Amino acid sequence: MITLITGAPGAGKTSALVTLLAELAKGRPIYCDGIPDLKVTHTALDDPKSWPETVPDGSVIVIDEVQRVWRPAGPGSKVPHDISMLETHRHRGLDFFIVTQHPKLLHSNVRNLVGRHVHLREMGVLGRWWYEWPEAADPGTWRSAPVKKKYRLSKASFALYKSASEHIKPVRSIPPALYVLAGSLVLVVIVGLYAYRSVSSKVAPPAPSRQPDAAPVSYRTAGAPNALITGGALVASFAPRVSDQPLSAPAYDHLRKVVAMPRVVGGFCIGNNCQCQTQQGTQAEISDEACRAWVARRPFDPYREDVRPIEQGAQAGKPAARQEQGVEVANSAPL
Repeated sequence: MITLITGAPGAGKTSALVTLLAELAKGRPIYCDGIPDLKVTHTALDDPKSWPETVPDGSVIVIDEVQRVWRPAGPGSKVPHDISMLETHRHRGLDFFIVTQHPKLLHSNVRNLVGRHVHLREMGVLGRWWYEWPEAADPGTWRSAPVKKKYRLSKASFALYKSASEHIKPVRSIPPALYVLAGSLVLVVIVGLYAYRSVSSKVAPPAPSRQPDAAPVSYRTAGAPNALITGGALVASFAPRVSDQPLSAPAYDHLRKVVAMPRVVGGFCIGNNCQCQTQQGTQAEISDEACRAWVARRPFDPYREDVRPIEQGAQAGKPAARQEQGVEVANSAPL
């Protein structure tokens, strides 16, 4: 595969390439041209154009400032032999790493064979960015690059070669527009505060005279006339203890009094379903098994009063009425 690395001078192209070579040198022979004082194990490629004859199969070929070797040619010109051989370089297991400032500085045939394009971009205070495409692309389209990531040069690579710029770190100055924007924001805040204070001083009402603090709202419960409830305790006293049961609020404790208890007085079973009722006609909260047992064999109820005989003074033919746990039950006349 042919890997193309581009970027403006000082973007870190050679440093990025040397970092890649440090990994490749562990298992493959490297033939290099254009990187002075390279300390990665390699063989100098004196004539890059002779690579088809001088470089063995399975090697890595590195050419820095590749525009020196494969410059663009005019339309209709004959394709050089070393460039045409790139069309089948994968048959020999070769990989190329070529570096230049812009893809247009490269011969169009070589550019069309690129399988990986890395562009490094120095963005001042925003740092250095790495953009990557699967073919040679226009660096101006970096916004649509499939791979975009923040990139930092490896300091270890600086000791492996001699850079033309002597590894001078670029001066990342803050753009003047940022100073102007910051100053404008500060000015807007100052003017806004001044205007607000001026308007407030003209429309502010006179301060009211000091009044004694109002007494807290209190609530006296009916059940405890001497107990006062104030503030949050007053609100809490009307909060139900049981959800959806307002009468369970503490404020009504003195009004509630239990006067009856639920007793099963009837029931029926249809198929697998059984229902039992209380003396008030409500459904008894018991299981199907317990209800079925009650229907099958009604137990004795020790809490139910015995039926009293009709009083002698009652009118003949008029049944007497009795009260049972709050439910009126009519007694049948004697036969």
